[in-house]
Amino acid sequence: MKTLDPWPRIVFFDGICVLCNKSVDFLIKNDKKKRLKYATTQSEAADYLLSNEQLQPAIPESIIYYENGDIYVKSTAILKIFKELRQPWPVFSYLIIIPRPIRDGMYDLIARYRYRWFGKMQHCRLPDAKTREVVLD
Repeated sequence: MKTLDPWPRIVFFDGICVLCNKSVDFLIKNDKKKRLKYATTQSEAADYLLSNEQLQPAIPESIIYYENGDIYVKSTAILKIFKELRQPWPVFSYLIIIPRPIRDGMYDLIARYRYRWFGKMQHCRLPDAKTREVVLD
């Protein structure tokens, strides 16, 4: 069944996090079919699509994957995203068999210290000519 959503797969990320931005660069490079779109959690697209009150505490502490109206956060989001990439990356999606509390515990540890370990940008990234077609806002 074809989705009516004009952006069926969106990766929302913390736009000032260096690790998050480098991760998006990696995703863009490995998404040869350009199935994924990207937006910061600070964007209007995030405000519009992620207005769920229960989700708000996770922003911007989590990567968020919006797929055809479904929303995934933390480690589950990452594993779902891996399925969309070129080989060999989809094989990592099988890590979903690890219980979510364990996966999310590791995710939370990295998220808690990401600014200290990787740094923080002064401003959200602006798309360049190469990424303009996949970056929203």
